[in-house]
Amino acid sequence: MIEVVRSPAFVVKDSSIGPLSMVPVSAAKVLVTYLAEQNTACGTDRVPSPVWATSLYVKRDGRWVNVLYQHTPAG
Repeated sequence: MIEVVRSPAFVVKDSSIGPLSMVPVSAAKVLVTYLAEQNTACGTDRVPSPVWATSLYVKRDGRWVNVLYQHTPAG
């Protein structure tokens, strides 16, 4: 995925997020959900928008690291 995002074919014209919800799972874990809208394409393929996104962050060695990401079209 990192290779795709770094590619010159991956173009983000604009994006926005919100509303955002953060739910602590434990002292070192937080679940973040939000609505994401974007005008993004990878070559001729458009990235779905809007989507409901979910990310799980875990604190490791003093840094918050994203360990899970998923999105679902917002209908």
